[in-house]
Amino acid sequence: MEDFTSRMATPGGSGDPTKHVNYTYGMVLGVDDLTQEFAYHSGRDHWMARDSIGYGTINGLRVTVAPNASGELEVNVSPGTAVSPRGQLIHVNTAQCANLEKWLAIAKNKKAVGDEVGVPPVTPAVLSVVLCYRSCPTDKVPVPGEPCRSEEDTMAYSRLRDDFKLELRLKKTNTMPSPDQREEDALRDFIKWLNEHLVVTEDEDDLTSEADFIAAVLDAAAPPVLPGDLPPVFMIDNSPPNPMRVNVSQAAEFRRIAFRLWVTEFRPRWRPLQFNTQSASCAPDGSDAGTIPDDNCVLLADLRVPLTADVLLDTTTPVRVLEDRRPYVVHQRMLQEWLLGGSFDEVARPKVQTLPLVTIVRDTGGAPVFRFWFHLDTLTNQIALTSFTAGDLMALSETDGAGDFFDPLTVLNVTPVATMRNVYEVELDTDARLIRFVFNLDSMKVQPEGGDALLLAKYAVARHINFIGQDSPARVTAFAPPLI
Repeated sequence: MEDFTSRMATPGGSGDPTKHVNYTYGMVLGVDDLTQEFAYHSGRDHWMARDSIGYGTINGLRVTVAPNASGELEVNVSPGTAVSPRGQLIHVNTAQCANLEKWLAIAKNKKAVGDEVGVPPVTPAVLSVVLCYRSCPTDKVPVPGEPCRSEEDTMAYSRLRDDFKLELRLKKTNTMPSPDQREEDALRDFIKWLNEHLVVTEDEDDLTSEADFIAAVLDAAAPPVLPGDLPPVFMIDNSPPNPMRVNVSQAAEFRRIAFRLWVTEFRPRWRPLQFNTQSASCAPDGSDAGTIPDDNCVLLADLRVPLTADVLLDTTTPVRVLEDRRPYVVHQRMLQEWLLGGSFDEVARPKVQTLPLVTIVRDTGGAPVFRFWFHLDTLTNQIALTSFTAGDLMALSETDGAGDFFDPLTVLNVTPVATMRNVYEVELDTDARLIRFVFNLDSMKVQPEGGDALLLAKYAVARHINFIGQDSPARVTAFAPPLI
């Protein structure tokens, strides 16, 4: 059935994608040999795309609902490209549209919707916008043959054109959604489970062993799903009941273990079993020569369609376009830029506000001494501040009663406090009662554990540290208690 206004999709070719022709001298090549050679190379391309890259929308194919020139609501799909579940590229070269009001008015569609949501409807109908691959025979040419043939028998299609088919499919309760995308659902559930059950910490206590982690992942996984079964909960959310803790130094290894289990155990378990070489085609009369298997179609969106009491489109309520279930593939260049431009921090952290704490150590009537504590990360595992000199600090005194600080002060000495990490004493040449300190984070350096020294400004960004009093990425202001 053609729901969108455009000719579309195909099955067709035969051939075993695991075989290629063994050319030898004297071999007479026929149609079967050429078909087999094509099947081999085409099949390897499909495997590469499907198994190595994935499937789903690659570019474009935006789904919208808007009135047409006559004021009737249409579902619109923009041009774009997708990879089918069998690894075939599907290209929609022109915008497609389907009249939603007319679709719902067709007798068999109206009956199917009424059977699902009731008459009058108790809920909106959910229609899935589905894109499938097919190829269409084109370009007839004369072919030799036996005498006494009909005119039709003297011509044959010489080409198969990659094409597509767009459909609206009613989503039914207690029935496997169409198209079957259990692998996509399983992948999302697996990553969600990992994020909720694996906590990366800098602590050294109460950590999970690799053996316990593997056992927990395997125990939480659901068994294989048979074709036609309803999508299960692939990973049991309360197994184990508490998050597993791993040290930041082991995080990469634990993730490798998780991804290995996905590749070797779970992906084969949860992907559709009915991958075959059949695909829909355009028959010479324009009808479908075969049925499009669900496993070779891509979900673009679900439409939540409001209905009237007689199961027609309710035009007074907007149609919602839901794309949360849509599978898509992010291209490598995008991932590369995201990786290079993002944080390499192993520990996912929220924004943390901290500060350089200023206190008065002594006031002997001469040069006052102030103590600074640079609070970086946790109390139990602070990162060492490796350089802090007089040039990294500017001190200003108040010059008027309005609290404005203009008068620069001379920093006589900066000394680290023995046995106390990131604590320094600063001696000033001043008798001012109110003093403002400005720290230059672009010159102070820190030494992360297991890494190279880097500027405090860059470290603060990478670790999501936001100093109280930070008025720019490289500058932090602190005020000393007044001298009495």
